[in-house]
Amino acid sequence: LEYGKPIYLPVDEKHPVSPISNYGKQKNIITNYCIRLAKTRGLKSVILRTSNPYGPHLHETKSEYNIINKFIDQFIRNKEIYLFGDGSQVRDYLYIEDLIDLLVLLTKKNIAQGMIFNIGGGKGYAIKETAREIIKQLHKGRIKYKKWDKQTLAVESGNYISDISLIYKTTGWVPKTSLKQGI
Repeated sequence: LEYGKPIYLPVDEKHPVSPISNYGKQKNIITNYCIRLAKTRGLKSVILRTSNPYGPHLHETKSEYNIINKFIDQFIRNKEIYLFGDGSQVRDYLYIEDLIDLLVLLTKKNIAQGMIFNIGGGKGYAIKETAREIIKQLHKGRIKYKKWDKQTLAVESGNYISDISLIYKTTGWVPKTSLKQGI
């Protein structure tokens, strides 16, 4: 997460950027590089800061950045998943088809060049509620809770919800798929 621990919710594009994980730091380096290339070389680009995309996927070995797919993969095998703390951490999820619709819109219309947008579902869900919804739909799976370890807690971003009003005002795009439908 490029923003680091949110100071306020929902997070808009004016929120301070202060990544706490190497992943977030790398994303921020790429963002700054694209902005620099746009200014110095005329690179046509739009930066999308997406929150937790999920949907059909190819290979589960790379699911560590995709919590919903990871839960589904585990629950299909009737395995338990572990949630840190009480599982009340809030996340904003975005179904992949909705993200693809936005990418196509931005490409076809050639709009929003040089802008940064937060892209998500625009709603927050507790991780434990997300896991429970998956269990409800699959009719299998178990949740276990565990204490935060020092390393994981150090990069825990806290609650996150995307403010998607700027992308809506600029393009008219809003996600169409509810979390329940996407699962």
